[in-house]
Amino acid sequence: MRETAQISSPSGVHEQQVEPFGSYTVGRIQRTGTRGNTSLGGMVTETHRSISDPQLDFLPTNALTGGVDFVQYYANRSWVLDAMAVMSQLNGDRQAITTLQTNAVHYYQRPDASHLGVDENATSLSGHGGSVRFGRSDSSRLRLTDHFHWYSPGLDLNDLGYLRQADLIANQVFLGWAETEPRRSFRTYSLQYMREDQWDFAD
Repeated sequence: MRETAQISSPSGVHEQQVEPFGSYTVGRIQRTGTRGNTSLGGMVTETHRSISDPQLDFLPTNALTGGVDFVQYYANRSWVLDAMAVMSQLNGDRQAITTLQTNAVHYYQRPDASHLGVDENATSLSGHGGSVRFGRSDSSRLRLTDHFHWYSPGLDLNDLGYLRQADLIANQVFLGWAETEPRRSFRTYSLQYMREDQWDFAD
């Protein structure tokens, strides 16, 4: 709903719109099969703002996101494959899209991003992302996981979700051994190795 606030200044007190009329929609569907070992789902979110005050032109008027997710367990649920893919499409005034391009999620203007540049005439911003994770899913001594994920420069989920950083490609490998049974002087012990590599879409 529309929200206003009272602004005090040397010239007096006046009321200013701080949030326009808007609608927010979230849809989620999921199906589970093969005795709970397989799961397939989808999700859609949509935000629409009716902006009539030029002071709120920095907000996008429409933000649409969609995604699918898939989970498959193997070997009596000892191993798991977990994958997902997302997309986003935002539309708005040129000021709103420029604000998105230059905010802390995207930083199109950063000097090391030769593959990016701020387009001050753009009225839309779109992107995609996803992840694939495969590894052990039980509490056995062996811990092994590989997780690959990516977020393209224009991906933005922050109207009805959360994305900390776009323009990212990353791979994480985790290998460990954990002993949870008491042995001599130790109640538990573990050995762990983790490596993470990151790139941007210029690489």
